[in-house]
Parts: sequence; C-alpha cells; structure tokens
Amino acid sequence: NSCKGTMLYLSATPDDKLLHHCQVIQLFQRPHGYDLPVPVILKTFPAFGFFLLRKWCLSHMKAGILFLVFVPTIKLAQHITALLKLWVSVECCTSKTENKDQVIQALKERKIAGLICTTILERGVTFEGIDVCVYHADHPSFSSSSLIQIAGRVGRKVSRPTGECLFL
Repeated sequence: NSCKGTMLYLSATPDDKLLHHCQVIQLFQRPHGYDLPVPVILKTFPAFGFFLLRKWCLSHMKAGILFLVFVPTIKLAQHITALLKLWVSVECCTSKTENKDQVIQALKERKIAGLICTTILERGVTFEGIDVCVYHADHPSFSSSSLIQIAGRVGRKVSRPTGECLFL
C-alpha cells in the first residue's frame, strides 16, 4: 500500500493476472547486453538419448565447462547420476538430497563437473559459466514456464554471457 507511482515487474514467466493487468514490454537481452539463450532441440529415440547426454557431459567436462542436466523425476535423476558417474564427475541434486548446499558449493568450486537435478534448481541459483541440458524435455513435468526458467540459467554472468542450452 505504500508504493506510489509507477511499478515495474520483471519476470521471465509472468502469470496470466500480471499479463492482463499490466503493460508488457519484452526484453530479449540480458543486462550485460547479450541475447537471451535460445535452446537447441534434438529429437532422438529414447535409447539413443542417453548416449547423446553422455557425450554432451563428457565434452563439457573435458572443456572445463560446468553443466546442469535437468531430468523430470527424482528417480531418473538418481539413475542417470549413477550411470554418468562411470565416466563423468557429477552429483545429484533433488528435493530428497540432504546435503544440497554442499553439492551446489562443490559445483561452484569446480570440485565436480556437473549436477544432475530436477526442477529444484530451475530458479533462485546462479552459476558462473554454466551450460544446461534438459533430458526428456518433452516430459509433462516440464511446463513451458519451467523450460524458460531452466534456459535462463545460461549466460547470466558477464564473465561468460553466452552458453549452450540443449533440450533432448
């Protein structure tokens, strides 16, 4: 009630109420002047998808580029993490992960190459120089809003204002 004058709401995923009651201005660049990330979509057979994911993670680890792999369910996150650990330095981060803060810090400190996670990391956390892959991006667990938020993890820092967002 104390706000007077013009108010500005900034959201990548405004709800219907906000869209209908406010004037909308679309911004296609980050504050650092670079464009927002545009996901690359690769359609593949389900069995082949894991091999593409493995290749993507390996190439990022070898290049020293941190990554997040979003998966639709906790169970799948745990399975994918267990499999990828055979080749890649990754950890799992879901709502069931007891040491979330330590796992996130390990990625930030580059002690691991990437995180396999659910939508728990789609908002509220920023990693410098991160790339993103969404595995089973067509799963009903991923709404258009959540995919927009996930893609928004890429290119947030001026030190690396671009990056890769892959939807498998």
